[in-house]
Amino acid sequence: MMAKPDMTPQQKMEWQIRMLDRLYDAATRAPAKSEDK
Repeated sequence: MMAKPDMTPQQKMEWQIRMLDRLYDAATRAPAKSEDK
């Protein structure tokens, strides 16, 4: 998923933060799930 070209710099920053949050969330959650087995 790419940021829309018509986004303002502020919107791009917020979008990047959301993407990073999701990546961090997935990265921290995935190992925990595999360790539970």
